[in-house]
Amino acid sequence: FYLRGMIYHGDYHFTCRYVDKNGDIWFNDGIETGRACTKERNIQTTAIQDLMSCRGKLIATVIYAQ
Repeated sequence: FYLRGMIYHGDYHFTCRYVDKNGDIWFNDGIETGRACTKERNIQTTAIQDLMSCRGKLIATVIYAQ
């Protein structure tokens, strides 16, 4: 199984990150970015601690896929 998504919550609002098949991490906040996603970094060079929060919001859900 591979990490594919993280959902964050804070200030009565949800945001998310997803990890594509190349390992790139993408951020989305429907209010801030609409349908567009912003590329952040690669999962290979990201410490697990950096995934536990996102822009002031704490991780609420983790999604894995084969």
